[in-house]
This record gives sequence, C-alpha cells and structure tokens, in this order.
Amino acid sequence: LKNLARRGHFCSLIIRQQSKFTVQWVFRTSGNSRFAYFPNQWVSQMSDFMRPEARASLWRWREALTGLALVGVGLWWTLGSFGIVSWIGVVLTAGAVILVIAGIQRARFRQTGEGPGIVQVAERRLAYLGPLTGGQMDIADLTRLELDPTGHPAAHWILTGIGGQSIAIPVNAQNADALFDLFGSLQGIQMTAMLDVLSQTPDVRVTVWEKTPTLLH
Repeated sequence: LKNLARRGHFCSLIIRQQSKFTVQWVFRTSGNSRFAYFPNQWVSQMSDFMRPEARASLWRWREALTGLALVGVGLWWTLGSFGIVSWIGVVLTAGAVILVIAGIQRARFRQTGEGPGIVQVAERRLAYLGPLTGGQMDIADLTRLELDPTGHPAAHWILTGIGGQSIAIPVNAQNADALFDLFGSLQGIQMTAMLDVLSQTPDVRVTVWEKTPTLLH
C-alpha cells in the first residue's frame, strides 16, 4: 500500500463476504484491475491486540472517556484561540465536564450484563424477564427501592410498588444499566449514596430510596 501511495495510485478497500463465516478484505488499485486478498483471520488479529478485559473496561467508561476527550478539545480552543472560537471552547469544556461526571456515575452503576434475565424500558415503564421470575411496573408506582445483597448469583434491586407487589432484578442482568436513568428520575434520590451502596455491597438489605407520602389537607 505504501508503494501504491508513493506512485500516486488510488486504493479502495472492499470487504467481500464469501460465506457466513468467511470474509475477505480486498484492496483494488485504480490504475488496473489487480486485487490483493487478505484473509479475515489476519484482520481479526487487530482485535486480539487488546485483551477482552481491557475492551470491556473501556466500554464501561466510554461516556467518561468521551467527556475527557472533549475537555481536551475545549481547553485547546479556549486557550489557543480568540474571539468566538474561544467562547465556544469555554461552553464545550463546561459541557464536557458535566459529561465526565455523568459518565463516572454511569460507569459505577454499570455491571457486566451477563447475569440472568433482561431488563426492558419503554418510556416510564420497566419490565424484567427472568428465567424464574419477572414483572412489570410503572416508575410512577414505585414506592421503595432496595438493594438485596443476598440475591444469587449477584445482588438484586428490589422494586416495591403501590400495592405491595415487588420485582427483584439482578444488578448484572442484561440491559440493567437502563435502570440508571429511571432511578435518577426518582424525586429525592441521592445518586452518590446509591452508587456507594452498590459498590460496597452491604451484608443486609438496604433501602436506597422511599417515596415520601403525600399529606392531604
């Protein structure tokens, strides 16, 4: 490819699927019809360069890392430019700092997603579909949120509704990170305290949030 670039030839990359499990990477020059084939096994070695644990860690902290990158761009524009570009850099830096803080909270809440069952969220209604248990609940009907560390194979969120019905959701269930926004919308909840409880995994069930009863006059 370097030799082609030096001679001024244009190279195009084509990904051709030969079968369901076989892919060839094809490089073609504009000067003639010559092709160069690279088996997919060669290309897949690039993904093997990083360990799965490292890739999972980067994905878990993706919002915070994106915010840090934007902070760098914003500071560069703020300190290295003048006029409107500098002010844009100030706004970008402020927004990126907020993204970093929110990203750190999301990363602390996010688990592996390899636990039993799957969480589904549609607007303000959540559903948990587990191998043995499950249920649905409107977030407006939630009266108490607890963390039960005795659940198996991982701790469970215990959501109790108005009528006393409850749903137990493993903290590492698939798509359980979607609960972060729902929990954050609960009036009066302390997100930092909730994340501290989740990270420390207490020995007994802990009430994370409880709805304040409305007084009738």
